[in-house]
Amino acid sequence: MLARRSIQKLIDGSASYLSPQKTDRLVRHLNRNDRLSVDAEWELIVLAALASIGTVQHEPDLGGTSRLDVRFRSSFMNFVADVTALSDEIVERENRVRHLSQELLKWQGQLSKEGIHGGFQFRVGAIDACVRKGLYKTKLVLPAQQEFRQYVFDQKFDEFISAIRHAPSQVRHHIVNNSRACVSMVFTPGARGQASMHPPYKVAHDIEHNIVYQALHSKSAQIKRAGARDPDELAGIILCDGGCDLMRGMPTVGGVSLEAIVGAFLRKSHTVTFVCVVDVYQASWGPGSQGPGFEARSWSSHWTAALEKLHDGLNVALGNLPVPVRSGENTLRRYEWAKGASRRLYSDYKEDVSMSGCHIEISLRATVEYLAGRIDRVEYERWVSPAWLQHLKRNLDLGNRVSEMSISPHPDRDDDGLVITFGEPDPAMSPFRSPPRRDA
Repeated sequence: MLARRSIQKLIDGSASYLSPQKTDRLVRHLNRNDRLSVDAEWELIVLAALASIGTVQHEPDLGGTSRLDVRFRSSFMNFVADVTALSDEIVERENRVRHLSQELLKWQGQLSKEGIHGGFQFRVGAIDACVRKGLYKTKLVLPAQQEFRQYVFDQKFDEFISAIRHAPSQVRHHIVNNSRACVSMVFTPGARGQASMHPPYKVAHDIEHNIVYQALHSKSAQIKRAGARDPDELAGIILCDGGCDLMRGMPTVGGVSLEAIVGAFLRKSHTVTFVCVVDVYQASWGPGSQGPGFEARSWSSHWTAALEKLHDGLNVALGNLPVPVRSGENTLRRYEWAKGASRRLYSDYKEDVSMSGCHIEISLRATVEYLAGRIDRVEYERWVSPAWLQHLKRNLDLGNRVSEMSISPHPDRDDDGLVITFGEPDPAMSPFRSPPRRDA
């Protein structure tokens, strides 16, 4: 969610609520660069926000058999709570549509190398959810990943690819319909990208049989096992978005909303007083839109002035943290995409460029890594656009002197700007010229 530099700032400032041993453990999880790193980052974000509006104790000993993440004390409210990040990781493994998409993109890239340009569109069939029959999830008709070669990319698919190669200007169709897969594909010459259609499989169709309710139920049991609370302490659960559609998705026809699920849980629970959902919220898109930010939404079995202060105070505290650069889901996707690329440590290059007639600002880290040979020219031009490099070349072709080079720091991002300023023509790079003449 946060830039790596911002995460390090939170780690450096965590001494008031994390012991050295707990900090070391958190850092180990953050350095895994996987699903546990997302969980650890959310835990750090929530602890840092709460510590700014009250006193936080991490993993207090309440005398029971389990430990909770937070014991919070303030002038307006005391509570214990556990923090958990939810993701659709399990349902993604059950519905391998992303794997299907990736494999078709590989074929699209291979055909492109052979001079055959076009795009694949595909549609996947499904077994629809039916609560009345005890089917609580929509299940796409796709095999396990290791079975794709047998049931999808089989000999008939090879014949489909051969037909495309034989007549690349024709539209080609391919249908897979067997006991394990139901997919229809179309190759369209000249099309760009990829298009897919399939029924939504992450929708909750029942109040209790879904990832959110099950997480709340599990955390409620953990709070009970933690031990006795003080008489004035409430109990809460803080859910964070680690890539879960239910956390931010819009209500759908036949689906159950997040609000309905949390409300049903709180009405049944005799342990948990409030539930708070924290995620990265993008208010709008397009030119002039507001950037992403953290947002907390709260529900309670009996809403009080203290809970309202917690809700408002937590949103203010989250707003004072460094600005997030991506959602929980995109953070997890980035770890998956960059797996094995240790040199980048999953951080971002500065992609936006500022330019005027006499100066240009480009990615400092990409430039230094290119000069050091850590990335090649092709990758360098992914981050520093050839259009901006052309402006740099134009100034050099004119013989203009590089009069100054400076660094524009961006502490809440994972890269800084290299600012190159041009001055008068340099005789080392341009023809000799007569001096300016004074008027008689």
